[in-house]
Amino acid sequence: MPVTPFHMGPGVVIKAVGGRYFSLMVFGFSQVAMDVEPLVRMIRGDAVLHGFTHTYLGATLIGLVSAVAGAFVGTYSHVFLDSIMHSDLQPLAPLSEVNGLLHVISVGALHLLCVLCGVCGALLMFAMFFVRRGAHVDREA
Repeated sequence: MPVTPFHMGPGVVIKAVGGRYFSLMVFGFSQVAMDVEPLVRMIRGDAVLHGFTHTYLGATLIGLVSAVAGAFVGTYSHVFLDSIMHSDLQPLAPLSEVNGLLHVISVGALHLLCVLCGVCGALLMFAMFFVRRGAHVDREA
């Protein structure tokens, strides 16, 4: 399934905490890169959408191509989140065909959790902006 807004929620939280040390742009790029394969498979009408790119080995290769630590957070969290909701996903392939996270929570709950992460992360980023701005103003005085 192509990248949806809920994939970005955890990244927004990490950005709020990590600040300039975490790139939300790289995170977003890695999310899109992860779903090129499922998009192609959807267009072709394949029965299985989530293949090699939705394994930790595939996510590692996508992360290496992205060449930034934020990409690994993006790709691994993508596999983690998709593992919960997609029955055709085998996150530990080729070592195992088991998906132990499948339906550990409902898809609706997963989407709600990701949206809440996005809202909380945005509020935290907003608050941190003012905290940093205040510290900068104090130094100038």
